[in-house]
Amino acid sequence: SSSMSQSQSQQQKVKPDIFTYTSVINALSRRGTEEAASKAKDLLDMIEARYEETKDPDIKPNIRTFTSVINAISRTKVRPERAEEILTRIENSNEYQIDVVCYNAVVNAWGWSTEANKAHRANQIFQRMIELHSSGENVAAKPDVIT
Repeated sequence: SSSMSQSQSQQQKVKPDIFTYTSVINALSRRGTEEAASKAKDLLDMIEARYEETKDPDIKPNIRTFTSVINAISRTKVRPERAEEILTRIENSNEYQIDVVCYNAVVNAWGWSTEANKAHRANQIFQRMIELHSSGENVAAKPDVIT
C-alpha cells in the first residue's frame, strides 16, 4: 500500500502547465476544422481566465500559445478577424514580444480565407510589421521570407 500512496501523491503534483496547454492547442490547430479552432480558442480563454485569477506563472500564456490558436483559426479559412482580434489584444496588452511567426500566422489567416478583402487585410498586417520593425518598437516583427 505504500507504493500506491506514493503514486497518488505524484499524481497530485502533476498539473498542466502552459507547455502542456500549448501542445494541446497545437494538436487541435493541425485538424483545420472549425470545431477544433473553437476548442482551441475556448482553451485559451480558460487559461487566460485562470491565469488572471491565480497569477500562476506556470500557466501564463506565451507567444507560442497565442500563435497556436491563431494557426487553428487560419486553417479553418473562415472568419480571419478572430485571428486579428487575438493579435490586437496581445499587442495592446504590452506584455508580449510578438514575433514574426505570430504576425505571419495572422497574415495567413487573411491570405487563406475566402474574404473578398483578404489581400488588403493581409497587406495591412504586413505594413504593421514593417512599421513596428523600422521604428524599433518591435524588432522581432521584421518580415521574413515566409511573410
